[in-house]
Amino acid sequence: MLAEVAAESGEDAEVLAAVRRYQALWSPGAPGLRNAWAAPRAMVLLARSQARLGQRGEARRSLDRFFAQWSAADPGHPLLREARAVEAQLAESRGRGSAH
Repeated sequence: MLAEVAAESGEDAEVLAAVRRYQALWSPGAPGLRNAWAAPRAMVLLARSQARLGQRGEARRSLDRFFAQWSAADPGHPLLREARAVEAQLAESRGRGSAH
């Protein structure tokens, strides 16, 4: 929830911190926790904020992890559409010759 609030406020560094705190709670042996609704949402929020902060490589890796986990998702799912929009923004900034 902290990441959501920070994202709505445009506080991208706070999004990164909140998502990393959330991810630190994941226990490798905890069944279902990694697949909770918040985990994929956190990956998209993380990628979007990383992109906004100029961390393009990190954003790409976050998106790659998301897309790998959501490879069988409904193409019209809102979270998948949001992730594709972040991906398009990364491609657009690369196309403009951005140093980020």
